[in-house]
Amino acid sequence: MKYSLLLFLFLALYSSGQQNQIPRKASKIIGEWSYKSGAGLEIWEKKGGELKGREIRINKLGDSIVVEYMTIRFVNDQLVYVIEAHSSKNDSIFHHEANHFVSKNKKMNFNNIDSNVPVSISYHVGIFNRKKVKIKIQFSPNEKPVKLLMVRK
Repeated sequence: MKYSLLLFLFLALYSSGQQNQIPRKASKIIGEWSYKSGAGLEIWEKKGGELKGREIRINKLGDSIVVEYMTIRFVNDQLVYVIEAHSSKNDSIFHHEANHFVSKNKKMNFNNIDSNVPVSISYHVGIFNRKKVKIKIQFSPNEKPVKLLMVRK
């Protein structure tokens, strides 16, 4: 009786502490990552119970601009990934577009629920080499995914 009460108390505390927390696998992308091609970088930070990121593109002249803001949160045993893209069409007009992605579990494989472009995005952090991230973006179900490689700065 005594042990079952302790076990119940432990499980109740453990399950309440695990709700809406970013899984360890997703937390591996925290930090500053640069594209291997040198075209830009991504910076991920943990703020509260979610991950906040921004993608910065670097042009040929060396100028940089933030083109996307990204958020990963854990909701109802699923990871939700939101990308807010910003781009200027003219000198003063900005275009804003948001895409929402959902994973089927705690893995970093996301499927688009808003539109059909891109269909899916997945992040793969190496098991033995945590200084590299492979990003696969699939624009069509019939095409091979575009593979991007990022390295930790």
